[in-house]
Amino acid sequence: MCSTASTGEILCMVTSPTYDPNLLLGRKRGSNIAKLLVDPEKPMFNRSIQARYPPGSTMKPVFALMSLNDHVIHPSTTFSCNGGYHLTASQTIHCHADGTFDLEGAIRMSCNTYFCNVFKLQMDQRKFRRSSEGLKNWDDYLYRFGMGNKLGIDLPNENRGLIPTHKIYDKAYGKNRWNSSTIISLGIGQAEISLTPLQLANNAATIANKGYYITPHFVKDFEFGEKKTPVKWEKHSTGIDSSYFGLVKDAMEDVMTHGTGVFGKVKDVPTCGKTGTAQNPHGKDHSIFIGFAPKDNPKIAIAIVIENAGFGGSYACPMAGLIMEKYLKDSVSNKGMEEWLIGVDLMSSGKDPLADANHQTKKKKERTDSKAVIESTGVDPPKETEYKPETNKDKKLE
Repeated sequence: MCSTASTGEILCMVTSPTYDPNLLLGRKRGSNIAKLLVDPEKPMFNRSIQARYPPGSTMKPVFALMSLNDHVIHPSTTFSCNGGYHLTASQTIHCHADGTFDLEGAIRMSCNTYFCNVFKLQMDQRKFRRSSEGLKNWDDYLYRFGMGNKLGIDLPNENRGLIPTHKIYDKAYGKNRWNSSTIISLGIGQAEISLTPLQLANNAATIANKGYYITPHFVKDFEFGEKKTPVKWEKHSTGIDSSYFGLVKDAMEDVMTHGTGVFGKVKDVPTCGKTGTAQNPHGKDHSIFIGFAPKDNPKIAIAIVIENAGFGGSYACPMAGLIMEKYLKDSVSNKGMEEWLIGVDLMSSGKDPLADANHQTKKKKERTDSKAVIESTGVDPPKETEYKPETNKDKKLE
């Protein structure tokens, strides 16, 4: 999904696998539709607005803004990371960003430990008498970003995504029998939260605009004869102080210059972004990226989700970089990357074409020992870890 950040106009929407529209014409139209409807790859399912995915680390800039606005942290707030966030002696949300980080550094390094601490601070504010109140406050921020509701795009069958409420956890654990630690993996964009690619792109546009978005849309105006009438699409505000967005945008630029997003930076254009890996219980993880460019006065906001492609920095990020560069410059400088992405097979049953035998062996061991999802560009940039605690996994949540 690509949009003009300042206006909400959809520039590009791609969903795949797709189908040949000519199959819907002629005498065999009925039989062709029947075949398409039972195709296991679901070519008639518009993943851009109907599919839901855990957003993973792409949510960390949003979580940072929420916490700054609630004054539970400051830009200089630091937390130390020593291998992860330790829930109990036997349970750890693993992280590979060892060290002590302030907020900007935590976004750049995608530190799980930092954002678990932030989530707990926001949930456990003194003004809340119980965890359900803290979660409602957390949910209300996400609703104002357009998550958990239909954004109102001018296409049918948009999915509203899922923002978990206290009712889900009351049903799973019992009323008032859960707390911030029980649902801590929400703080790194995992567990029960799930968003559409449209909502992910809208998050990027909202950050680019420093706190507001225009309803995403295709239709700009109506023509009646020689008269053209523009459509007025609604402006939505998050209510977050615009002064906090500068630091978050700086951190997202750092992600692209020497973080997990280096393969997606647009040459000679200040680019902001965040990579993510969405855990997938049905197979290999999904590769996700959100971003916008230029950093100041952004002209394009983008979100890419590639199912079963693994690390966000490996596929979604470089693909987004090429698209943003083509839009902004009408050309692509990294022809090698372009040719590689065009030629790579991402439909091979969720197999990661970048992964060699040693990497697969190592990842299998990490899955067994820690259930960690490690996001890396595959070269020097720092790694990013995603993990869903067993406290959430062991309960069937509806």
